This record gives sequence, C-alpha cells and structure tokens, in this order.
Amino acid sequence: MRIVDIAASPSYNPETNKGRGDWSLYDVSNGDVTIDPKWNKPRCIDHNAMNCVSSDLTIWRCLNCGRGCFDLDRVVESEENF
Repeated sequence: MRIVDIAASPSYNPETNKGRGDWSLYDVSNGDVTIDPKWNKPRCIDHNAMNCVSSDLTIWRCLNCGRGCFDLDRVVESEENF
C-alpha cells in the first residue's frame, strides 16, 4: 500500500476545501499518518486504526481525530480493471 496526503490525491479538488484551511490535507507528510507494519494499512499515530471512508476504497480517515490519507495503489487497481 502506498499512501499520500489528501491534497496529493488525483481526485483532490481545492474548491471543496475553501475556508477550511489545511486541516487534514498533509497528514502523511507531517508524519501523523503512517503504514502499520503488521497489517499494511494506514494508521493514525495517536489512535492507530483508521477506516476507509470512500466508496472507491481510496480515502482513509481516523474516526477519532479526522486525520486522513489517500491510497494510491487502489487507484491503480481500479484503472487496471477498466
């Protein structure tokens, strides 16, 4: 699994974030979201588990604090199936 910041995702639209600041856009770069070495899934550095919250299985969020990331590998898998 390869994760990137929400702001670096191919589907990121800055217009949807207007007026909200940089909240949760750069959590991977900031080191607040990493890959769990045992499960190979994203984890929040404070709360551990994260949930996939998008129908295409690309966006992951910590349900406690809202940190997020984007799964680049899932996008590649989706494109290969078309």
